[in-house]
This record gives sequence, C-alpha cells and structure tokens, in this order.
Amino acid sequence: MKRFALAAVMLAASASAAACVGYDDLNAGISYLNLGQYDNAIVWLDKAVADGDLIPDHLRIAHLDRGLAYIGKRDGEKALDAFTAAIAAQPDDLTAYHERIVLYNFGGMLEKALADYETLNRLRPHDYSTVMNMGRTNWFLDRPEASAEAFAVFSQNHYAWLWLQVAHVRLGKPVDAMPSEITAATPWPAPAVRFYHGELSEAEMLTAAANSNAAGVCQGNLFAGLWRRVHDDSAGAKPLFAAAFNTCPKGTSNWETAKRELNRPNAGTKAP
Repeated sequence: MKRFALAAVMLAASASAAACVGYDDLNAGISYLNLGQYDNAIVWLDKAVADGDLIPDHLRIAHLDRGLAYIGKRDGEKALDAFTAAIAAQPDDLTAYHERIVLYNFGGMLEKALADYETLNRLRPHDYSTVMNMGRTNWFLDRPEASAEAFAVFSQNHYAWLWLQVAHVRLGKPVDAMPSEITAATPWPAPAVRFYHGELSEAEMLTAAANSNAAGVCQGNLFAGLWRRVHDDSAGAKPLFAAAFNTCPKGTSNWETAKRELNRPNAGTKAP
C-alpha cells in the first residue's frame, strides 16, 4: 500500500495547481490507510473520487485503496464494489482482479472467481499461478474436462502433473508418463508422482512425505486424499483431507482444497 502513496505523492507534485485537489485527497486517504485508520481513509478516498480530476491510473488507486479500507472494516460487499470500480477505471489492472478473486472465493462465488482468473489469463497468458487456479476452480465446480485442460498447460511441472492425473482418472483416462525430470533420487514431490504412477504404495509415499518437510506432510495427505476420492473411496479420503486441512498453512491453495474436499456432500464432517 505504501508504494501507492509514494507514486501518488510524486505525481501530485508534478500536477498543475488546478488539478491538485484530487491528488491531495488521494494522498490523504492513502496515508490514513497506511495508518490503519480505515474510516478516515474512506472519507478522503471518496473525496478524491468525487473531485473528478484524477487520471485513470490514480482513480484506479483510489478505488483499490477504498477496497482495502473496506476489507480492513470487514465490509466485503463494499470492498467488492470498490475493486470492481478499480477495474472499470483501468480494465487491465491485475491487482484489482486478484483482490476481487479473494473475496469471490471467500464468499463461495466460484463462477465469478473463475471468470476473473480467465481474464487474468488473457491479460498475462500462461501465468503458472493463474492457470493452476483455473484448474483447481474448475475442479471445485465439478468440471474435470476444463480442469484437465488447465493443468495440461504445465504438465511437466510436478504439481500440475499430479492434478492432471486426478482429473484424468475422474474422466476415465489412463495415467500419463511421469515428467522427464523425475528419478528415484528426486526430492519431494517426486514420491507423490511415483505413487500416482504405481511405483510406490500410499504408505510409502506418506512416509516419504513425512521425511521431507512440512510442505510434504501437507501435500502428501492432500494428494493421497484426492487419489482415494477419484477412486470412489470417500471414506478413506476423509481422514487424509482432515490431516491436510490441519497441516497445510491456512489460506494456501492446498489448505483451501482440503477444506473444499471435506465440505463436499459425500466427504463426511465439514471443515470449520
């Protein structure tokens, strides 16, 4: 947020006297936002927008920071409106889409989140994070074909390959050949890849995960749970998803996946 303040201050200094009101109010709003004084931030950012003299990029910043202030106040509905206004001011702004996606996902609005991921992919094609999120969101929406299409873009990446095989099994397709980088000595997540390929048992994969690092413990449980789920073993998948939910860092894509899988109607007790 502070980088926005610096940019606005620098540009305000070069603006003409007749067009400085909006910049001054914008800088005041940003300063209050950086101090965590959200009500004051909103007052001044609203004034900056109402002044009507901001160039599109600074209008975008005003709306974006209004959204952040509303998040600080835990007002998701108004934050969504602000991020949408930021996008309207500058439709190629990646940050506003990312912020809006967080709120869409938090509110369970997966279709809208997916639409924003697709827009991000058009603005910055083949970004790994965006494509993987498209794949996972399609998976949560029970669209394995679209999910597989997304994961196939990065099929030589170990994690994308694992997700792709989950989608393939769901579609009745065979497991692909392992990524060429995988050898017996390759560290995690190679054991998960070898498990999916039939070279290791689930128990051997989970042991390797436990012997790797905290990320391995989280991911080992998650990918084992996904494998059981697509093989129609929801009862066996549930404790694995619960273990992933309890070991994956909260808020990460792995934690979110474990939570959503636990909350499926056939998965048993819901995650909190």
